[in-house]
Amino acid sequence: MKHGTGRSTRRNSRLVLALVLGFAVTGCSSANPIEWYRSAMGISANDPPPDAPNAAALEAGADQPYPNLASVPPPPTRALSTAERESLTQQLVADRANARYIDEQLRAGPGPSVSPPGAAPPPPPLGQRAEPAVTPPTPEPARTAAAAPAAAPAPAVQRPTALPAPPATVPAS
Repeated sequence: MKHGTGRSTRRNSRLVLALVLGFAVTGCSSANPIEWYRSAMGISANDPPPDAPNAAALEAGADQPYPNLASVPPPPTRALSTAERESLTQQLVADRANARYIDEQLRAGPGPSVSPPGAAPPPPPLGQRAEPAVTPPTPEPARTAAAAPAAAPAPAVQRPTALPAPPATVPAS
């Protein structure tokens, strides 16, 4: 067995394949070899049908010359002045501070409800029964022998703890 027969066989098969392809491409001047390749690989199956909505526009665009890239419009001018950018920056800083404040308040949990004296209590959540409000008894002040009895002790007023104010924002100028 000769060692050179494998190489010459491969070389000959490549030469024959190149000649066959060359004759096929040049022999049929009316056929497009790119279309042959697309149909052989199955790529042409994804082409839109001729009655597609924008097929006519694609055909019309193919007839136009390639656009001149030197005709690109100039870049747009800056729309914001320095004062407008500064104002926008301050508004964004205030929005961020407000978001942090709200996040802190939400993480702290619900605080005591703040309602004016004599206001009706808030309605109960859905699915729960309303229970009558119970006011805690007021403690009596300690009496001494020398002090005269007081007419009637004033009811103790519970003051709700106030939530901290949101951070001050810088006014836009």
